[in-house]
Amino acid sequence: IIIFSHVLPVIVSAFYDKANHLNSNVKLSDPNYWFWAFTWWSAWTSLITVPWAIHKLFNLSNNKSSGFKEQILDVIIAEANFISGLVFCCGGFLLTIPIEKSQVIYPLLGKMKPIYLWFFYNLFWNVLAPGLTFYYFWNYCKTDKLIKKKALGLIINLFNPTMYFLYVMI
Repeated sequence: IIIFSHVLPVIVSAFYDKANHLNSNVKLSDPNYWFWAFTWWSAWTSLITVPWAIHKLFNLSNNKSSGFKEQILDVIIAEANFISGLVFCCGGFLLTIPIEKSQVIYPLLGKMKPIYLWFFYNLFWNVLAPGLTFYYFWNYCKTDKLIKKKALGLIINLFNPTMYFLYVMI
């Protein structure tokens, strides 16, 4: 469900952009579009969460204790999702709400008002996906090794914002 709740909004938001910006010639097959799309914090969070969730899915049967690297990655993913959901719900919601337009034609969905599709994918992207990821972290991920190496954990924890900043700058 975590993987689905991160992948679906990325795809839906891409079609949303394409339908809402007909004059700008948005091409979803163009890699430049996707490089631009993943500069959004929620898209970036999905980009790093999906591989993490796939890794977790295929390692469910491993009952060994997690190492420091896995625990720090778990914390980074949980924080990115928590911040993504929190920022959107506490202010980003009002800043990103679309201007009311007449109906737009969306692939597979037909004509509908942009606000309905916007609510749909943001419910998944900024409420359900972060909530489920944080719930998984809270209930199933361990942090015992992080507690022993607090200083190192705090320094390594800056990896995600640094990589995101560099990605956006590039």
